[in-house]
Amino acid sequence: SVRFDGSNLFGVDPKYRYLPLYSVSAMWDVKQESFLENVNWLSDLRLRASYGLQGNVDKNTYSTLVGVLRHDAFFYPQQGGGEREGEDNITIESPPNSRLRWEKTRTYNIGLDVSFASYRVKLALDYYDRLSSDLIGMRKLPLESGFAYTTVNWSRLTNRGVDVNASVLVLKVKGFEWNIQSNFSYNYNRIDRLTTQDNSRRPSGEGYPVGGIFVLPYVGIDQYGYPLLRGARGESLLISELLRLRRVGPSNVSRLSPAEERALFVYAGTEEPPYSMGVTTSFSWGGIELSLSAVGNFGHKFLVQPYYSFTQYDRGLNTTKQIFSRWTDDNPSGTLPRLMTEKDLGRASEYTAYDEGYQKLLSLYVRDASYVRLQSVRLSYAFPSELLKRVKISSASVAVEGRNLLVWGKDYDGFIDPETMKNPYAQPIPKSVSLSLTLGF
Repeated sequence: SVRFDGSNLFGVDPKYRYLPLYSVSAMWDVKQESFLENVNWLSDLRLRASYGLQGNVDKNTYSTLVGVLRHDAFFYPQQGGGEREGEDNITIESPPNSRLRWEKTRTYNIGLDVSFASYRVKLALDYYDRLSSDLIGMRKLPLESGFAYTTVNWSRLTNRGVDVNASVLVLKVKGFEWNIQSNFSYNYNRIDRLTTQDNSRRPSGEGYPVGGIFVLPYVGIDQYGYPLLRGARGESLLISELLRLRRVGPSNVSRLSPAEERALFVYAGTEEPPYSMGVTTSFSWGGIELSLSAVGNFGHKFLVQPYYSFTQYDRGLNTTKQIFSRWTDDNPSGTLPRLMTEKDLGRASEYTAYDEGYQKLLSLYVRDASYVRLQSVRLSYAFPSELLKRVKISSASVAVEGRNLLVWGKDYDGFIDPETMKNPYAQPIPKSVSLSLTLGF
């Protein structure tokens, strides 16, 4: 199949308006070949392959010069108070780029469909390789151009993975059936190309998966309860030593350049689960049916909110129970950092300036987010049609269903649900039980 799509967002240069989108696929029904004609245990065998090009338009990007009209207030009137005065001005958000074009994704797919035992066992395997190129991103410009960065088709993303789907009719005897359906997927992705801005003090994620987590390596506390971080040479340092802080007025400033500070961070995992699975099993006999389904995600991490602030705490603040594991004079064997005040050798001032930014980025707060959830348990009964004919009803069934009844997580102690533990304001997935009656006339 082939088609042409166009977008006037790339209207500056007509040759970038249109993109031919196409796909090619082929299938070989191997079971129809003569060499498998008498293989009775094999019900079906097919090989599939496809290749295609898809396009995407980033509607937040424009090829023309973009300016924003603002009214900035600069000063207060000299006399009489009143509102601040200012002037209208236009701020240039991005320079023009006549070569902006479609984002492209090329996908290769190889698949296998196989069935056994008179189609009682079915299996589908797929391998895909997906390369997204010409993604909209930022590129650095020479300063003599008047702009620091511009929007270009430059970023690139790779996805590779495997999808497996299987179904089995385990048992079928005297009106009783037991079925199992399952799926499994693995996806590896990598940001191949992404700009790191010169003034950024955090890694851009280039060379790592989407949703990569970068943290400062926490190694424990010293004998006084102050947190220690791992330095570039493997030594244990206080944050003031690691960042080479110096006092400028009421604030602390790092002596490190942005590039030096970025180098202190280590990759701790990705928020996107590389592995996922689902299983559904059902039992039916007569008009009774019982089904159970479970889902799971594995191999991903979350950076949770700090258990408590090192420097800002009082009895009116909510916190987690981990605060009881902190170092205190009465608990010198505590494993978590102490609470600090200005009395603590000036350490509170060191942490206050960087507390909100850096305390949240310690490897101490990285949690394994893998989980398995019992998503649904459903029991239903369909009334016999002979009985319903007497009351002129074509169909009737009653069902009770429980959702999100159980969840097993590896590392979500202190949180209600492993899927929402990275966001303290998120609503955990609720448990529910419902009763339904369905009638057909």
